[in-house]
Amino acid sequence: MNIWADFSDNDLFIEREDVIQEMHYLDYDDPMYERLETVLCSIEQELDRRADSDGPDEDYDYEDHLSDVEADADTLASAGWGTDEDYSYFGGDEW
Repeated sequence: MNIWADFSDNDLFIEREDVIQEMHYLDYDDPMYERLETVLCSIEQELDRRADSDGPDEDYDYEDHLSDVEADADTLASAGWGTDEDYSYFGGDEW
């Protein structure tokens, strides 16, 4: 029985991030850490299984939905040349 069958891919990604966040605050020798690690492995295996069954997604391009301006802004921001808003500064307080 697949416990993840009713979860969408997006739900699995969110669940994985939640588990990682919970693990971050635990010590390695905490029994809960081991349980969460087991859940994380299970989620990863399900995501891998789905990726394998869907076949390679070679045609997907993250920037397909972006305009030229948005793609350029994304590229510059990732290179450290973003606007203040890209770095969560929206004005108001003095630096």
